[in-house]
Amino acid sequence: MSQAAAESRAGASTGRLSISVIVAYALPMAGFSAATMTLSLYLLKYSADVLLIPPAAMGTIFMIARLWDAVTDPVAGQLSDRTSTRWGRRRPWMVAAALPIFFTLVMIWAPPPHLDGWLLIGWMTVGLLLYETAVTAFVVPYGALGMELTDDHHERTRLFGWRQGIGAPGFLLGLGFLYMIRNSAEPRETALLFSAVGGLLVVSTILYAAWRVPERADFTGRGGASLRTAVGDVWRNPHARLLFIVYAIEAFAAGSIGVMVPFIMDDVLGRYDLQEVLIGFYAVPQFLLLPLWIYLSKRVGKKTLWMWGMAAMVPGYGGIIWAAAAGPFMVIGLVTILAAGIGIGSVVVPSIKADIIDFDELQTGERKEGVYTAAWNFIRKAAAGLAIGASGLLLQWAGYDGEAEVQVESVRTMILLIAGAFPATGYAIGMILFSRFSLNEAEHAEVLAQLHERRGKQA
Repeated sequence: MSQAAAESRAGASTGRLSISVIVAYALPMAGFSAATMTLSLYLLKYSADVLLIPPAAMGTIFMIARLWDAVTDPVAGQLSDRTSTRWGRRRPWMVAAALPIFFTLVMIWAPPPHLDGWLLIGWMTVGLLLYETAVTAFVVPYGALGMELTDDHHERTRLFGWRQGIGAPGFLLGLGFLYMIRNSAEPRETALLFSAVGGLLVVSTILYAAWRVPERADFTGRGGASLRTAVGDVWRNPHARLLFIVYAIEAFAAGSIGVMVPFIMDDVLGRYDLQEVLIGFYAVPQFLLLPLWIYLSKRVGKKTLWMWGMAAMVPGYGGIIWAAAAGPFMVIGLVTILAAGIGIGSVVVPSIKADIIDFDELQTGERKEGVYTAAWNFIRKAAAGLAIGASGLLLQWAGYDGEAEVQVESVRTMILLIAGAFPATGYAIGMILFSRFSLNEAEHAEVLAQLHERRGKQA
């Protein structure tokens, strides 16, 4: 048995993962954050102001991509669960997706300069659909791989906390790319450079993780018998069903503020020069506080900690409604509050998902990390895509003009509603719903005890 395989089996039985495996697993998050942060925060603004694509058209493209995800996500999850090779069932998919992510990232950010009108819209539609397909082929197996690395209730929180922390340099690099594109005299050329460098970073970190991170051989061949049955099992899982609803609300709320940051700084506050500072205050506290969230999750429980995070988001988002009157420093303070709430979710929620998958195994005897990850991935992207799409349509309806120096009052008001009122309402509803979640540490321990007994009999 190889050292990597031994580490995987040891992690599964004792619950403790080596630092080398954790770091190797987390590294793709750094590469992926560098590439996707700029896309999620700036592509709508870049398309409107540089490519001169109407916001409603770009928003529609994002919604089309989300409909496509409804097909590709569950298929990727089922195929990943059912794959059986000597390299495992997750890593071959990750490797296969690496280069397509690189090429489609370049395609999105650097369309041919002679394209305009419907040809440009068509190019962006095809590019985004291909990009999302490649991302799905990586993200679903990658997320599933993390879910199955350890059984331990709290070690999972440690794993995903490290993943978020190691992703911090990538996020900050993406922030640098955003600054370069926004301040460039030739934003198209700078966007081409960014997409190439970011894409290469994605490829290299994915390949390293696929080479270094082990897989659990005892889970191979235990995926769902059919896609239809597997999806049905996911929906019949009461813990998963509740989390789906709460997660969708959270993802929609987060997507709303993410896409609105450039509009707030440019069109409401008139301080576009502080945009990267604002995003820095959003990002850095998330990563600095990660050790605290990992510690508190053991002390108060994952559910309680995430409830605290959602509670912080309500006033954090709600205060943005008054941003125009209060100025940029109030917005920076609110964003710091939001960073704490988002940081809690990034650590705790993936760990809760892994516990839910154990409950599914107890009910069905199968290991469907891929299908579960696909379902959550689709919900995340669909909610964020709907947020971007709705934001584009609402901005267009309010009268947004990409060539105007100053937007009309109705546009500025709409920006604040999208970024403040809508997310605050969403998180308040999500917190109320999640109070019903019942899969705590004691119940999960009982699930694991029954699973270990069953696995022992089957060995």
